[in-house]
Amino acid sequence: GDFSPCDAPEFFADDDADDDDDDDSSSSTSQRLFEHLVVAGLPSKMVAHESFQFDARYSPKILYHRPCPPCRELAESIVADFCLPSGAGVRIVDDKGDDTKRTRAKADLFHGRRQGCVSERPIRESVFVLTGDDQQTVRYGVCAHVGRYYQLRDVLVEVDCCYCLISTHPFLELHFRVLRAAIDYERRA
Repeated sequence: GDFSPCDAPEFFADDDADDDDDDDSSSSTSQRLFEHLVVAGLPSKMVAHESFQFDARYSPKILYHRPCPPCRELAESIVADFCLPSGAGVRIVDDKGDDTKRTRAKADLFHGRRQGCVSERPIRESVFVLTGDDQQTVRYGVCAHVGRYYQLRDVLVEVDCCYCLISTHPFLELHFRVLRAAIDYERRA
């Protein structure tokens, strides 16, 4: 099934667990390792629509957002565009050079299971920077780009997808390890 953001491991500090008596409202935010976990791509209903075109690019949407409900305002359309700045690409999967993992994913899809499963292509990583209106608050968008398989009109396609952690802390290698682990977990599910 699809990954549910509310089932994700809890990487966020509990807003009510502030045991300190100081009145600094930013302290709970600074204690969070990640402020947001988002997954950007194309909704499965859009991919399944009869007007959906192969070898095209579409404006990405936020598919999942953690925490539920968001602890801070997040301009989702802006974040989705930063996650996939060239849009969410759609490619027909070429059968040439098919490996065992891709063959297994294709078999699962053609038997009606795991629509939208994560592809086995290598993970591409990137980082973007968001600044607040005050130009002092800096947030890092740490991204891991993968594809998702869908069966459409008897054709296997791969659609771009991005897992992204947004944080005020530039612990990039840690963030990338968390994203890779989440993607590996979903691949095995």
